[in-house]
Amino acid sequence: MMYLLVMNQSGGCDYTIGCGIAYEFIEANSMEEAIRKAKKDLCGYEIEYKGEIHFEERRIGADIDYIQRATIYEISASENLPLSSWLEEQKIIIEGHAKKKQEKDELAEFERLKKKYETKT
Repeated sequence: MMYLLVMNQSGGCDYTIGCGIAYEFIEANSMEEAIRKAKKDLCGYEIEYKGEIHFEERRIGADIDYIQRATIYEISASENLPLSSWLEEQKIIIEGHAKKKQEKDELAEFERLKKKYETKT
């Protein structure tokens, strides 16, 4: 099962999209395991090796002191989006609108010229 850890930074922001937000995917068998992995990733952890305690660095580069909120979500389904076909559809729609606008503008110009020159004859 995949989980998504969303971390929100406190403090200022430069108003860009996603400013102050970081994401981390976590693979785990349960929400509890995902939470343990998130804690390890965010806070680091102690390990015992040959009778001595060693502090293992946290995996996520962000300083936890600046994280205001962290939320974990279970990803129950996912699907690749057909972006290339969406873009092609959008291109066709935009071209259709542009063609209709051009035809409308040309017809208006035709009517203007027709009116102008019909009255002179």
